[in-house]
Amino acid sequence: CLMSRHNFIYCFSIGVDCIPNSEEDIKKGGPKYLGYDFVVPYRDAKKASLLIEKKLKTLSVPIHGITLSDRFLLKKSDACSIDKIIQVIDDDPDYLNMLLKRSNSYTKTKTR
Repeated sequence: CLMSRHNFIYCFSIGVDCIPNSEEDIKKGGPKYLGYDFVVPYRDAKKASLLIEKKLKTLSVPIHGITLSDRFLLKKSDACSIDKIIQVIDDDPDYLNMLLKRSNSYTKTKTR
């Protein structure tokens, strides 16, 4: 089944690194940092990254870095709206609490 080119849009992937992952998990192939990954329409990338940063700061979630991928084509239905991104962050308090707990223990370990 061929899809129309009109069903695709240019997007960016936004990677948000919040806290360092455990060395044990990294050795098993896990990411260096825990955080968020979102795919957004190209035209919304800058606004979305600024809103993500602002939202996480208001929740006291540390941010080590935010990266944007190269532009790529994706089905429109697979891209996140800015409202959806904020909803994802708001709807997962357990993940945020885990990030904050790990961040606090990481900070205590680094300052010893």
